[in-house]
Amino acid sequence: MENWLFRLSMPYHVIIEKNKIVVQNRRYCTLFEGHLKVPLSNKKYMYIMDNIAYEPDERFSPVGGEFWLYNDGTIPLTEKDIDHVLLRDYYNRLTSLMELCDGVACTDNNPLMK
Repeated sequence: MENWLFRLSMPYHVIIEKNKIVVQNRRYCTLFEGHLKVPLSNKKYMYIMDNIAYEPDERFSPVGGEFWLYNDGTIPLTEKDIDHVLLRDYYNRLTSLMELCDGVACTDNNPLMK
């Protein structure tokens, strides 16, 4: 059994460009799109690197870019393969992402608001 519901409904990929944030699922379909109130600061950048991005690399910098919330290769195929530590860590990153998006103004084309 593939975890298609998790891949379709849970955030996987995040893009921050200028004052815009886009959160996508595993199929790179937009789940949420919004405008940040202020540009990405060094403090916010470090918060993302320390608390949200999974194994961050050079694709995300203080001026923006993209990062991921989990490694898709770690998603188990069956219930008995579920790694609760990985799942807990993902939910911690997801909680931090939600805190980052708290108060973010949604764009008119936000699919979750239609």
